[in-house]
Amino acid sequence: MVKVQECHMFKTCMDCLGANDPYCGWCSSENKCSLRGACAEALLLYWLPYKSGLCTTITEVHPPQIQSTTVRILNLVIDNLPPVEEQFFCAFSALGKVLVTKARRSAKGVTCATPDSDSLPTIPPGEGEFVSFSVTQEL
Repeated sequence: MVKVQECHMFKTCMDCLGANDPYCGWCSSENKCSLRGACAEALLLYWLPYKSGLCTTITEVHPPQIQSTTVRILNLVIDNLPPVEEQFFCAFSALGKVLVTKARRSAKGVTCATPDSDSLPTIPPGEGEFVSFSVTQEL
Protein backbone atom coordinates (compact mmCIF):
# COMPACT_ATOMS: atom_id res chain seq x y z
CA MET A 1 0.00 0.00 0.00
CA VAL A 2 1.32 3.46 -0.94
CA LYS A 3 0.52 6.50 1.18
CA VAL A 4 -0.55 9.54 -0.79
CA GLN A 5 -1.06 13.24 -0.13
CA GLU A 6 1.77 13.55 2.38
CA CYS A 7 3.41 16.34 0.41
CA HIS A 8 4.48 18.29 3.51
CA MET A 9 6.98 15.53 4.36
CA PHE A 10 9.22 16.42 1.40
CA LYS A 11 11.51 19.41 1.94
CA THR A 12 13.29 19.61 -1.43
CA CYS A 13 12.06 19.64 -4.99
CA MET A 14 13.97 16.47 -5.85
CA ASP A 15 12.51 14.60 -2.85
CA CYS A 16 9.02 15.87 -3.68
CA LEU A 17 9.06 14.87 -7.33
CA GLY A 18 11.01 11.69 -6.61
CA ALA A 19 8.29 10.45 -4.23
CA ASN A 20 6.08 9.72 -7.24
CA ASP A 21 3.00 10.79 -5.30
CA PRO A 22 0.48 11.72 -8.02
CA TYR A 23 -1.10 14.36 -5.77
CA CYS A 24 2.15 16.16 -4.89
CA GLY A 25 4.17 18.66 -6.87
CA TRP A 26 6.74 21.38 -6.23
CA CYS A 27 5.27 24.86 -5.68
CA SER A 28 8.20 26.95 -6.93
CA SER A 29 6.64 30.26 -5.89
CA GLU A 30 6.57 29.08 -2.25
CA ASN A 31 9.54 26.68 -2.36
CA LYS A 32 7.57 23.76 -0.92
CA CYS A 33 6.00 20.43 -1.83
CA SER A 34 2.22 20.72 -1.93
CA LEU A 35 -1.06 19.74 -3.48
CA ARG A 36 -1.71 21.83 -6.58
CA GLY A 37 -4.63 23.62 -4.93
CA ALA A 38 -2.46 24.49 -1.91
CA CYS A 39 0.05 26.37 -4.06
CA ALA A 40 -0.83 30.08 -3.88
CA GLU A 41 0.18 30.43 -7.52
CA ALA A 42 -1.41 27.20 -8.74
CA LEU A 43 -0.72 28.12 -12.35
CA LEU A 44 1.08 25.43 -14.29
CA LEU A 45 4.11 27.75 -14.51
CA TYR A 46 4.66 27.66 -10.74
CA TRP A 47 3.55 24.16 -9.80
CA LEU A 48 5.74 21.31 -11.05
CA PRO A 49 3.90 17.96 -11.10
CA TYR A 50 5.72 14.84 -9.95
CA LYS A 51 5.67 13.44 -13.51
CA SER A 52 7.82 16.28 -14.84
CA GLY A 53 10.86 15.22 -12.80
CA LEU A 54 12.30 18.69 -13.51
CA CYS A 55 13.26 21.00 -10.66
CA THR A 56 14.35 24.61 -11.07
CA THR A 57 18.10 24.49 -10.38
CA ILE A 58 21.02 26.94 -10.49
CA THR A 59 23.56 24.98 -12.55
CA GLU A 60 26.32 27.56 -13.13
CA VAL A 61 27.52 30.82 -11.59
CA HIS A 62 29.93 33.12 -13.45
CA PRO A 63 32.34 34.19 -12.09
CA PRO A 64 32.55 31.35 -9.55
CA GLN A 65 34.53 33.45 -7.01
CA ILE A 66 34.66 37.18 -6.34
CA GLN A 67 36.17 39.65 -3.90
CA SER A 68 33.79 41.31 -1.47
CA THR A 69 35.32 44.76 -2.01
CA THR A 70 33.75 45.40 -5.41
CA VAL A 71 30.22 45.13 -6.78
CA ARG A 72 30.20 42.55 -9.57
CA ILE A 73 27.56 41.20 -11.93
CA LEU A 74 26.86 37.49 -11.53
CA ASN A 75 25.49 35.46 -14.43
CA LEU A 76 23.41 32.52 -13.22
CA VAL A 77 22.48 29.66 -15.52
CA ILE A 78 19.19 28.24 -14.24
CA ASP A 79 17.55 25.10 -15.57
CA ASN A 80 13.73 25.02 -15.74
CA LEU A 81 13.20 28.63 -14.66
CA PRO A 82 9.46 29.37 -15.01
CA PRO A 83 8.77 31.71 -17.98
CA VAL A 84 7.12 34.45 -15.93
CA GLU A 85 7.41 38.22 -16.24
CA GLU A 86 7.60 38.96 -12.52
CA GLN A 87 10.63 40.50 -10.83
CA PHE A 88 13.29 38.11 -9.57
CA PHE A 89 15.70 38.87 -6.74
CA CYS A 90 19.06 37.45 -5.66
CA ALA A 91 19.35 36.88 -1.91
CA PHE A 92 22.90 36.66 -0.52
CA SER A 93 23.43 35.12 2.95
CA ALA A 94 26.65 35.65 4.92
CA LEU A 95 27.41 35.59 8.65
CA GLY A 96 23.72 35.55 9.52
CA LYS A 97 22.81 38.55 7.35
CA VAL A 98 20.68 38.40 4.17
CA LEU A 99 21.13 41.04 1.46
CA VAL A 100 18.88 41.28 -1.59
CA THR A 101 19.51 42.74 -5.06
CA LYS A 102 17.25 42.89 -8.11
CA ALA A 103 17.85 40.31 -10.81
CA ARG A 104 17.26 40.53 -14.56
CA ARG A 105 16.16 37.70 -16.80
CA SER A 106 18.75 36.53 -19.30
CA ALA A 107 18.62 33.96 -22.09
CA LYS A 108 19.80 31.16 -19.79
CA GLY A 109 18.71 32.36 -16.34
CA VAL A 110 19.26 35.65 -14.50
CA THR A 111 21.96 38.23 -13.84
CA CYS A 112 22.30 40.16 -10.61
CA ALA A 113 24.72 42.52 -8.93
CA THR A 114 26.43 41.55 -5.71
CA PRO A 115 25.58 43.71 -2.68
CA ASP A 116 27.50 46.93 -2.06
CA SER A 117 30.56 46.22 0.11
CA ASP A 118 29.39 48.82 2.69
CA SER A 119 26.34 46.68 3.46
CA LEU A 120 28.29 43.44 3.97
CA PRO A 121 28.94 42.11 7.48
CA THR A 122 32.52 42.44 8.70
CA ILE A 123 34.57 39.32 8.05
CA PRO A 124 37.02 38.59 10.90
CA PRO A 125 40.70 39.22 9.97
CA GLY A 126 42.43 36.25 8.39
CA GLU A 127 39.20 34.47 7.58
CA GLY A 128 37.37 34.02 4.32
CA GLU A 129 33.64 33.72 4.13
CA PHE A 130 31.48 31.57 1.94
CA VAL A 131 28.34 33.36 0.84
CA SER A 132 25.32 31.35 -0.19
CA PHE A 133 22.60 32.77 -2.37
CA SER A 134 19.28 31.96 -3.91
CA VAL A 135 16.98 33.40 -6.54
CA THR A 136 13.45 34.28 -5.47
CA GLN A 137 10.39 36.06 -6.83
CA GLU A 138 9.41 37.60 -3.51
CA LEU A 139 11.12 39.60 -0.80
